[in-house]
Amino acid sequence: MRDLRAELDGWAGTYPDAWRPSAGETLVGVVKNYTTAENQYGEVAVCTVSEEETGKAVAVWLSSAVLLSLYKRHKPKVGERIGLKYGGTHPEKGYKLYALVVDRPEGAAPDFDLLLGDSDAPEEPDPFSDKNDASAFGAALRARAGRT
Repeated sequence: MRDLRAELDGWAGTYPDAWRPSAGETLVGVVKNYTTAENQYGEVAVCTVSEEETGKAVAVWLSSAVLLSLYKRHKPKVGERIGLKYGGTHPEKGYKLYALVVDRPEGAAPDFDLLLGDSDAPEEPDPFSDKNDASAFGAALRARAGRT
């Protein structure tokens, strides 16, 4: 159970210092919490990480599309140990390069939502099934291609 009184006593009314890495810099620590904050572009997700070596809280602003997509893919949970590395900017395209690893047991179950694709997509007919005739399959393909 969290010591909420201690957390509130330690709260300074501001966010911890932001992680502003140079190319090649890493951050290893434990996810403490998630929140949102405003910047000049609007609302941004912020992950607070307790830095492993110092115990200092660091705010990771998930304002980079690449960094946010890594968090969405790996879904680090509060209490999990993570490692972040900033690789600088892409030499040709200019976007920021990040790596994120989450300390989870080897062979942890994969996120099948990612593997199975869009679950809202209509089921396509099986062209090899006895239940479908060729005209129904052709109509489904034409509809999918935008032709009727």
